[in-house]
Amino acid sequence: PNAYGQAEQELLSTIADAVAVALENARLYATEQRRAARLSDIMQLGIELATQRNESTVLNTLVTRVTALAASPACTVMMVDEASNAAVLAAQSGLPEGTPSGLRVPLTLPIIRQSLETGEPIIVPDIDRDAPELRQLLVHPGVRAFFAYPMVREGRVLGFITLSSLTPRTPSAEEVTAYRLLAERAAAAMENARLFQSAEEARAALEAKVRDLERFTRLFAGRRHAGKFSPERGGFPT
Repeated sequence: PNAYGQAEQELLSTIADAVAVALENARLYATEQRRAARLSDIMQLGIELATQRNESTVLNTLVTRVTALAASPACTVMMVDEASNAAVLAAQSGLPEGTPSGLRVPLTLPIIRQSLETGEPIIVPDIDRDAPELRQLLVHPGVRAFFAYPMVREGRVLGFITLSSLTPRTPSAEEVTAYRLLAERAAAAMENARLFQSAEEARAALEAKVRDLERFTRLFAGRRHAGKFSPERGGFPT
């Protein structure tokens, strides 16, 4: 009894305060390390997409990897269809079963129209508080926060990468910047993939024509060698 006095209490209190500060610093450091690693992974993904030569591969890689990186319940790529004034679902990861593959979202909502005109992302930290009109467009009923990053190419929005959260959340400025850059790189990767695919189709068509010409040339040479072709008679006999 009474083994510890006022001096010991003050000493233990000082130690406890120091430990509390150390633990908080360690947690902050771990959080910062995770944030830095996530941002680095986002940047690396943008570089990786540039090496893809198939549009479907670009889209599937994008939504699958971003869903995990962002810890988002779902990730979609919605491509702008100016003819129908809608954004069309091109790829998704995490949406509920039964979601239509060609899901369309009208571009008439002011919050979407503003993003199309300015190229700025759509950041809605709390849907029910900040933009309840979005609720009717979302197929995932548990979503509380919504983010859409425009895929801009040469000043034109080609589509959006969308992310969400099941709790209200405000992304950091660094996170927004990283996803904006990723969306721009994804747009460039998709355009490059389309150009590469068009070039491959043109090359295949040209090769087919060359093969046809070679077959005709061999046939022509064979008939002439066999005496079945005579320039004096005007060509092949009927």
